Amino acid sequence: MTFSGDSMKTEGNGVSVVDNVVTILSAGTYVISGAIADAQIIVYTEDKNTVRLILNGVDMTCSTSAPIYVLKSEKTVITLADGTKNTLKDGSSYTYSDPKAEEPDAVIFSKSDLTINGSGSLNVKANFKNGITSKDELRIVSGNISVDAVNNGIIGRDFLTVKDGNITVNAGDDGFKSSNDADAAKGFILIEAGTINITAGDDGMHSDATLDIYAGEVTIAKSYEGIESAVINIHGGDVNVKSSDDGINGAGGTDSSSVNGRPGQNDFASSGDCSMSINGGTIVVDSGGDGIDINGSVTMTDGKIIVNGPTDNGNGALDYTGSFTVTGGFLVAAGSAGMAEAPDTNSSLYALNINLPSDQQAGTIIRIENADGKEVLTFAPTKMFRNLVVCSSELTKGTTYKIYYGGSSSGTSVNGLYSGGTYTPGTRYEEVAISEKVTRVGSYSGGMGGRAFKR
Repeated sequence: MTFSGDSMKTEGNGVSVVDNVVTILSAGTYVISGAIADAQIIVYTEDKNTVRLILNGVDMTCSTSAPIYVLKSEKTVITLADGTKNTLKDGSSYTYSDPKAEEPDAVIFSKSDLTINGSGSLNVKANFKNGITSKDELRIVSGNISVDAVNNGIIGRDFLTVKDGNITVNAGDDGFKSSNDADAAKGFILIEAGTINITAGDDGMHSDATLDIYAGEVTIAKSYEGIESAVINIHGGDVNVKSSDDGINGAGGTDSSSVNGRPGQNDFASSGDCSMSINGGTIVVDSGGDGIDINGSVTMTDGKIIVNGPTDNGNGALDYTGSFTVTGGFLVAAGSAGMAEAPDTNSSLYALNINLPSDQQAGTIIRIENADGKEVLTFAPTKMFRNLVVCSSELTKGTTYKIYYGGSSSGTSVNGLYSGGTYTPGTRYEEVAISEKVTRVGSYSGGMGGRAFKR
C-alpha cells in the first residue's frame, strides 16, 4: 500500500479499499509507505496464519477512529522497517456506528494478539484516549517507540511484555497497563530489557497483586506513591524512588488513587496480609510520606536500602504492621521521630535507633564509629531529620560505638553514603554499647502524643 496526499494505491491481493479504508481480508505480509491525511487500516481475517504489517515510512492520520484497527485476526505483527520513521495519529473524537460502542479507543487497537518489532521508529499521537491497546496479548520485541496519549499509553489486557527497545510514554493516566481481572494467571507486565521513560499520573509502578524487580535501573523521578503492590519482591537492580507520599507501599486491593483526579484515595486494605522481601540490589527512597510502608511483614536477606523519609511526625521512614526481619544487607533510614520504627528483634543483624536532640538540617552528617575510629556509617541525609535507624553487619553485640552529628568528610558520597576519606568530627552525641538487637539512643517526647517510639 502506498499513500500519497489524499489517496492510496494497492498492489497484490487480500485487501479491499472503500473511501480510503483498507480492509485486510487474508493473512500475509503487507508493506505500507507514504503519507495520507485521513485513512484507516482494518484487519479482518478468518485465517489461522499471521498478518504482518510492515510500516516502511508511514505518516497516517485517521480523524474519526483508530488508524490501525485489528478487528479479527489469529495474530498480527507490526514491523517497523529498518531506518524508517513512522507516525500514526487520531482525532479528538471517534465516530461509532453503534452509539453504545466503546471501542476501538486507541491509535493502534487490536482485539487479538499483537506483536511490535523491528528497528525503525514509531511515533503515536493519541488525541482521543489511548495510544496502543491489545485486548489480548501485547508483545513489544524491539523498536524505537514514542507514545503521547491523553489517557493510557500502552495496554495489553492478558499481558504486556517488553523484550527490548527504546520506549517513551507520555500519558494522562497510566503509562503501561495490563488489566485482565478474570484470570489470575494473566493481567501482568514483564519488562526484560530496554530503555523505558514514562511520564504519567499517580503511582510510579503499581500492581494489584505482585510486583517483582530482578535487575536493571529503575528511576521514579516523581510520583504520588512510588512503588505500590500487595506483594513486593526486589531481588536486584538499582531502584531510585521519589514520591510525595509513600515511597514503597505494600497494600492490597484495587488501586483508585486518581479518582476524580485526586491522588491518595486508595481502596487498599490494611489487613496485614501484604509483604515485601529484599534479596539484593540498591534501593534509594526519598518520600514525603512513609519511606517504606508495608501492611504486613518485611524480610531482608541482602542488598542496600537508603531512605530519606518524611519531615512530619505523622509518618515514618519505616512503617510496618507485621515483622521486619533483617538477616543480611545494609539499611539506613532517616526521617522524623514521631513515628520512627526500626527492624524487629527477630533480626540476626543488630540495629541502632537514634533520636537526635533536635531537628538536623539536610546534609548534616551522622557518623558512627567504634572505639578505634573504624567507620560503621558516615551518612548525610538529603532532608531535615530527627531520627536515624541503621542496621548493619558492622554492628556487633558488646561493642561500644561513638555517635557524632555534623562535621565533614573528604570521602566520596554516593546517595549520601560516604566512603574513604577522612571524617572531621562535629558534635559528639552519645557513646553506646550494643546490648540487644535494637539499641535505642536518645529520646523523643514531642510530635505524636509524646510517644518516644512508635513500637
